[in-house]
Amino acid sequence: MSRYLTAAAVVLVALLLAAPSAAAATEAGWRCTANASEANRTLLAAGSSGIPLPPAVPPEGPKVITGWKVEVGPGLAPISQRLEVFEIQNEKGEYMKVGESATETLVEGTNSFATRIPADEGDSVGLYGPVKTIFCEKQAGAISLRYDGNVATGETRVFKAESEVGTPLTVTVEADADNDGYGDETQDRCPKSAAYQGECPVVTLTATGKARKRSILVRVTASSEASVLVFGQVGWGFQSKRKPKAGKSKPTRLIVGLSGGTKTVLPGETARFTIPLPKAVLRRLGRIAPQESLKAKIAARATDLAGRLTTRRLTVRLKGREGA
Repeated sequence: MSRYLTAAAVVLVALLLAAPSAAAATEAGWRCTANASEANRTLLAAGSSGIPLPPAVPPEGPKVITGWKVEVGPGLAPISQRLEVFEIQNEKGEYMKVGESATETLVEGTNSFATRIPADEGDSVGLYGPVKTIFCEKQAGAISLRYDGNVATGETRVFKAESEVGTPLTVTVEADADNDGYGDETQDRCPKSAAYQGECPVVTLTATGKARKRSILVRVTASSEASVLVFGQVGWGFQSKRKPKAGKSKPTRLIVGLSGGTKTVLPGETARFTIPLPKAVLRRLGRIAPQESLKAKIAARATDLAGRLTTRRLTVRLKGREGA
């Protein structure tokens, strides 16, 4: 292999690299075709200031490595390799292994494999082969980090930087918004909840309402976690003091809106929503007899984890209070 670089040079190279910041899947690593191999080596992609891909996991939130790709040149295959993920510990070149893929058999040409390895910003990716580890020899501008031996998950080892040595590996990195260890684009069909990786469940609601002196109490349950909005209206007719136009003798109808706010409702729990009665409604109740009532039409509307809407409607009678 080529000459060693200092740890300071590797740090400088890392500072020169601009990692992409996007919610979509990104790539990291080094694009080259393996043309050499050596036994008992662990190699990590470190890159250089001129490469098109970041060598490490990009920033902005938890990530998952969902796939890896290796190009193998003539005369090296078949050969077994596995993807390795390391976390830098300090500027002395110490790295701790935090994950690995299954060991796969590579053939000549393009090799692509699916995996699922949680990763953090700045984690380095590389290769290890139980017999030999492949690499790209005499790659201008390339930098790899080398450890002579195998590293078990959780172990920390000192890596040395080498120039003109490329690690022939690219990985696909996806966001993991709910931090459940599954990539949001291809592995998690409900990325807003760590409880589900399949389809987000469709929410069903139950709702009951009870009139109080100055408010309405609404109790809501949900089959799965959902954001629930409670709202409604009260209406009644009255005779306007204005002289009606010809052919229009029907009473005017007044509609008053009601609001109970929004809460997150969890399965197995009952959420309580208090809807204050507006002054106009309280005045009207004070003018009608107890045997009369106003109808409050209430809706509980849920937005589930997939953004779908479910609405549960109910009617609450508000008794008159004249003379009370």
